[in-house]
Amino acid sequence: MGVRFPFAATSAIVNNTVLTSTETVVLSTPQFSPPLDNAAVLIMVMWSMVTPGTVTNYNYNLRRGNLVTSPLVNVGNQVIVEPLSSRFLRMLMFVDTPGALGPVQYSLSIVGNGATGNTLLDYGTIVAMAL
Repeated sequence: MGVRFPFAATSAIVNNTVLTSTETVVLSTPQFSPPLDNAAVLIMVMWSMVTPGTVTNYNYNLRRGNLVTSPLVNVGNQVIVEPLSSRFLRMLMFVDTPGALGPVQYSLSIVGNGATGNTLLDYGTIVAMAL
């Protein structure tokens, strides 16, 4: 007997450039409908980016929706220091319980705090799966 989990996934980058210190949505899932109210949703994101020569730190925000004003899923204002002028790979995984909602969509937004140059995303994928 097989089980199907409703999911949404994409590797299409929304914005491949995080402009200086501006929060930018870089990846978004298509909308999908969890099969049950209050179903848990597993969100997995992986991306590769190149940092500019000057940036203090980064905030990685997982949001329910596709805007920088959409509700946060993960803990906001987590400050992560990344190596300067380098390419690296990051992964974020989180479980959300959106409640009794219609179709949901998830996005990753990035802020490069204190950046004087742009951060470039060269690869990324985001998957959201109802459990």
